[in-house]
Amino acid sequence: MGKRLGASRRRWALGPRSTLFLNIRVLMLEVKVQEVKDLKQFFKHVGGPQPLEDDLDIRRKEADGEEHCFQTFRHRIYLISVYTSVHLNPVATSSVLNLAKPILFFKLLYQILSAGGTPRGATCFYVAFTEAFLAKCSFLAALIADMPFLRLDRATPFELEPEETAVLKSTFDQLLAEYQGSKRGRLGLISTYLQLYLLQIRRIYERHHCGTPSPANAGTPNDLAIAGEFKRLLDAFFKAPDTGTNRSVAFYADKLALHPNYLNAAVKRATGKTAHELLHEHLIALAKMLLSQTRLTVKEITYRLSFREPAHFANFFKRHTATTPRQFRQLADTRA
Repeated sequence: MGKRLGASRRRWALGPRSTLFLNIRVLMLEVKVQEVKDLKQFFKHVGGPQPLEDDLDIRRKEADGEEHCFQTFRHRIYLISVYTSVHLNPVATSSVLNLAKPILFFKLLYQILSAGGTPRGATCFYVAFTEAFLAKCSFLAALIADMPFLRLDRATPFELEPEETAVLKSTFDQLLAEYQGSKRGRLGLISTYLQLYLLQIRRIYERHHCGTPSPANAGTPNDLAIAGEFKRLLDAFFKAPDTGTNRSVAFYADKLALHPNYLNAAVKRATGKTAHELLHEHLIALAKMLLSQTRLTVKEITYRLSFREPAHFANFFKRHTATTPRQFRQLADTRA
């Protein structure tokens, strides 16, 4: 069984220079940084090749040995990578890390990315997707809530055993073939293979982290743990939205045994946005999914999302999207 990255494997990232760099990054959390929401913007920032789609990218990447410089930014991307070799940026270290075993890495929503803290060149295969992609596949959105490695406080990299790498590579190859193809049912098969991929990673993750205490339950909860738990509760809303108080930050704060102001502040420090802002974004994503993928009436969607009147829902939706629910549905129908 592979072991988690311990102190011996962290030495290459925790020298004096990178310690200074990490301190600078902590200070930068308080500074307003640009937010990137789709993959084409993401890869434009980091100097990578453009994906086939705005909200999904699946590919193999070979190390190019080039240094890619870009301004620090916050992203709204889920990115799961299996690295076999890493050429680190000289801001942190000048050495090449030849990995004895492949390592599984995660990048999650709201994380801040800067050139000094990312690999200068790497050989890897990865899957990247956005909240917009999840809005097209509601069962995947529900599944995300059950993935511990996609929580801000649990996304620790770890080594893979050869048999684990083989399992993931087999499913990845099927994902890549569908992504690059154009046959009928492409999105359905991509979603199915991605579901399988996530479930396989969860099984491997749980095997490697067996007996590891959850940071969310160890002592005083930190900002990342609070933000992760808040996001988990929001994701659970995808599964079974009900009526009443679940549009209130106070509702979620009560579930987390926190004061609403403290929840807002902790989530703001971790993600750059308040709990109130994330709750509204979540409602809009769910509304778009219901409008584009179901035949529920606007009135039915209104009550399902806990709005009191259709007019309130329509005003809320238009304020955030610059279009009415009916206009959005008509546009989605023309694209189907």
